[in-house]
Amino acid sequence: MITKKIITTKELDEVIFFLKKGFQIYNQELDNLEKYLQKSNLQLGFYGFVNYSEEKKIDGAILTPLQCRAHTNSFKKPIINLSTWYMLQKSRGLKSINFAKFFLKELENFYITDYSANKQAYSIFKFFGFKDLISSKICSLFSIIFLVNPLKKGLIKNFSQDEVKKIHKEINSYNLIHDIKFYGFSYKNNSFTFAARKRNSIINLFFGLKIKIPILDIIWCSNPKCLSENWKVFCKTSFLKIFTVGIYCIFNDNDLPTISKFDNLFGIKKIKTRFLTYGSTDQKLINTLGSEVMIF
Repeated sequence: MITKKIITTKELDEVIFFLKKGFQIYNQELDNLEKYLQKSNLQLGFYGFVNYSEEKKIDGAILTPLQCRAHTNSFKKPIINLSTWYMLQKSRGLKSINFAKFFLKELENFYITDYSANKQAYSIFKFFGFKDLISSKICSLFSIIFLVNPLKKGLIKNFSQDEVKKIHKEINSYNLIHDIKFYGFSYKNNSFTFAARKRNSIINLFFGLKIKIPILDIIWCSNPKCLSENWKVFCKTSFLKIFTVGIYCIFNDNDLPTISKFDNLFGIKKIKTRFLTYGSTDQKLINTLGSEVMIF
């Protein structure tokens, strides 16, 4: 068994081809992730890790986009985001543990995040000392507008990445894709800046019919507490301005919007995440900007 870093673009191509067999519904996303890695990890010198069987065939791999470069205000070490870990069925168990042991040793000079661990990967990472990020996802559908007073409406303004980077210097440390858009929201005396991406979510209907609905993912917010306190007005304003059917946002559990059982009837729900961090003593939410969440 051979385990090594993915260093060349040729090796990355081979790993992407392998991962497409394990994540068949995400072929386009994996292509986008490959392009992103070639940009985000250019100076890092590697794209992830790959495991070869005794027959010198790939039987496992994980990609490691550089989520955020180190900056003195928040993170003294750069952040690596673990993405799309897949092992062939025959190589799971002890081989998976040995593979994880190898790449975690190689990443000891980084903070690490994982936003998509399945139950098996989650258990392995917890075994190695990963900590849960204290966070939940809030999902709101268009029907939330019926919960908001018709007279209550905020204002949303488009910002360029350059405009936001001048005001919020920390954004310069994150790797971004062109699909990420920045906006400013204001309501009464409250205002904040946020980053979002619009994507299509496939909904299965009857008789095998499927439809695509537009979803807005909130990737970053300059003032999560303000967003939480004005969540319903924010959603109503966003639905009308950005034309989407659903809005998803990750909150630290200390900043969660108040949601009642009555709100659930109008399409607002809370989902506990399995987000993990390693190498940092801070279990507050490390925002998903710069991670695979921008792509998947």
